[in-house]
Amino acid sequence: GNLGGLIREAEHIFYKMKRKEVVKRNNDASAPDLCNYLGWCTWDSFYTSVDTDKVLEGLKSLRIYGIRAKWIVLDDGWQ
Repeated sequence: GNLGGLIREAEHIFYKMKRKEVVKRNNDASAPDLCNYLGWCTWDSFYTSVDTDKVLEGLKSLRIYGIRAKWIVLDDGWQ
């Protein structure tokens, strides 16, 4: 649908920017600060069947067991 067109347009714009070197390569291979903290990705728990109730139950489970996730990735497997 329309989303595919938007993605192709964004890729085209990014390619043009890259050619003009507006977007520069990051030669620093260090991991982002986010990697220093525990997080939770819903893909590992729900794959493509993620929904609000499951996410809330997962967060409740983390709290019950005293696990403090600093970030969350809501991943429904869309590609």
